[in-house]
Amino acid sequence: MARYNTRVWITEDFPHDPVCCPICKGQDLRLIGCVYRAFEYEVQKGLIVSSKLDMSEMTEQVHQVLCYTCEILFLLEDKELAQLREANFILAEQLSPTPKSRLV
Repeated sequence: MARYNTRVWITEDFPHDPVCCPICKGQDLRLIGCVYRAFEYEVQKGLIVSSKLDMSEMTEQVHQVLCYTCEILFLLEDKELAQLREANFILAEQLSPTPKSRLV
């Protein structure tokens, strides 16, 4: 994959219907993510005695969206995770002897 500009985007703020780039509104995209399936194990005395994999119940979760038009790779994050990342950055700035914002 070629090198693209990267931006972090809140999942809830990303356009869903239709799926399009939030910057250029283009619809030539690549969605990158994972598929999760439901499973169930029954364990007795530490041993698995039965297992069940539900093939009909699948969940798709998109983690990245690549826009071919404006060449931006969007990293999708939950709002809570973005708030934690911002709080960590602020704490790191406060604890740093030389704030990163003042470095030339």
